[in-house]
Amino acid sequence: LVDAPLLVANSRQRLVAAAAEEANAEAGEEFRELLLSLCGDPGDRGKRVIASDDGFVELPLVERIVAHNYHVVDRPPLDGLVAEDDAEGSIASTECGLWPLASIVNHSLHPNVARTFAGHATCYRLLRDLAPGEELLDNYLDPRLPCSERTLILRQVHGISDEGPDEFDAPEEVLVDLDRGRARVQELLKEDRPDEALQMFADVVKRCQNSGCRDPACAEVFRAFADLAQICGSHSSALRIPCLTAALENVTVREAFSSVSCLVACELLAATLDCLESQGSISNNSSSIAEVTAAAKVAREHCARVYGAESGIFELLNPALSQRLSAVEDLEEAVVIATDAADLDAATASVLSMDSLD
Repeated sequence: LVDAPLLVANSRQRLVAAAAEEANAEAGEEFRELLLSLCGDPGDRGKRVIASDDGFVELPLVERIVAHNYHVVDRPPLDGLVAEDDAEGSIASTECGLWPLASIVNHSLHPNVARTFAGHATCYRLLRDLAPGEELLDNYLDPRLPCSERTLILRQVHGISDEGPDEFDAPEEVLVDLDRGRARVQELLKEDRPDEALQMFADVVKRCQNSGCRDPACAEVFRAFADLAQICGSHSSALRIPCLTAALENVTVREAFSSVSCLVACELLAATLDCLESQGSISNNSSSIAEVTAAAKVAREHCARVYGAESGIFELLNPALSQRLSAVEDLEEAVVIATDAADLDAATASVLSMDSLD
């Protein structure tokens, strides 16, 4: 499903102002009625009727409607990275808008659709087959948010309750302990003690693993450790790959595919490529090539389920990764051809040898 926006602005505050201006303009009747049709506070029903009759929507009512219905325009990760907005005047990460279809798709911790953006158009793709009459459900939030943050955001922004805690939510004391450990790691890094920081973080990761925690919030612990291992350089691939594998497992326990799972899957692919390339001549590393091939298959599947399976989508979202992957795939094909040729030569030699015996 694809939907065009009613309105887009570069901040929520400006979106409210623009919506109020558009709704109360002389030629704004159509927009006003569309705005008033979006979901909002049950207590505002009478005010909506009055606004429709009077042809004027008061600013507080517009604010509440926007609060219930707006979405931020999320950009897809490129090559397993979320682009930073360091450029002067960059507003992409704060762009938000109102979409009629989005206003009727409710929130769930266990969504059956993935929401992405193509420019300002919002796209919904099914994550699984639906039964006749089954409701479309979207996760409004980042799947890595812990229960306490989800509860606060949903209550304050959308006026709804969180479904959790569920079987995947870690106890608050576990998350607090992990946060303390990560804070100490940051202190060690500021003190230019990277080896101690790496050991400290290894202890944090071990505590996370020993807790049996499957909370998607813990995926960030594994990802951060993988980043630190890369910075420190010591056996980085051996540390990064299992950590990113664990991060992907955690982030997919509730929703098998999401923009976040795409990001982590591509990070894992990058780590396997780094591992292969660090071994010098890659032509003799069939096991590492197999790991890259497996990681590429996973990354492609996640991107296809979330962003579309059309030809070229994965390459568009991952230009640098695709170029590196292409070199490996060309080598793998050459190895297969060489192996086949060697097998053929060996078989031919065997036949000739038997003929000579006859």
